Amino acid sequence: MTDFGTSLSWVEDMSPEASVVAGTRLIAEALARRWMTANGTLLGFPDYGLDIPSYLNTDVTPSDILALQSAASSEALKDPRVSSCATTMSLDSDGLLSVEAELFTSEGPFTLVASVSSIGVKILGIK
Repeated sequence: MTDFGTSLSWVEDMSPEASVVAGTRLIAEALARRWMTANGTLLGFPDYGLDIPSYLNTDVTPSDILALQSAASSEALKDPRVSSCATTMSLDSDGLLSVEAELFTSEGPFTLVASVSSIGVKILGIK
């Protein structure tokens, strides 16, 4: 079993019970943070972040979604624990973006399912 380390759980906010996460949950939370951080705003990491929620404040076309899928996969691959990522996205009529990322790490494959709104990324499940 690969040791990815541990961290306090926080994507939208730190969990009230200060839960510690590890394994695929740790990777999923790291990617969610990457996908809601504006590129270049993390001090010392000028190439970190994509800020997917900011795209929802514009008129998003199907070709924009395809480009965003590719960008999200590329951003995930910047995490050295991720060896491959294929992302699919769909936008519903309420402006909520559904994201499904098929990821591969040294522990094997897993799927991250998330939703993106104008305020952030929420992890819905890890399979």
